Amino acid sequence: MSVVEHGLQVNEGHRAWFKDVPVETVDIHGATTRLSRLVERAARGEAFSIAKGGKPMVKVVPVDTAERPAPRRLGFLAGTFTIPDDFDALTRAEIEAGFSDMK
Repeated sequence: MSVVEHGLQVNEGHRAWFKDVPVETVDIHGATTRLSRLVERAARGEAFSIAKGGKPMVKVVPVDTAERPAPRRLGFLAGTFTIPDDFDALTRAEIEAGFSDMK
């Protein structure tokens, strides 16, 4: 069953295609003739799918505009300090001494 919403043909049977998110389905012809309006709606947060021959083909969702943390760069401290080759070669006495205050 199709209905017309916002001047676009929507196939109600395909709303179940996206199980967790209620999504409007737009026929590909309607999407091509009204692309500007659809892009504006998606930018406002309205997700929808585009169907071809009644079969959903793609889901259109807004781009996540939340700022993401900058990726961490590996090796950014290279050359700043040196680690001795025997940094992990503690003797048993040195290890026990480190825990002696915890008794």
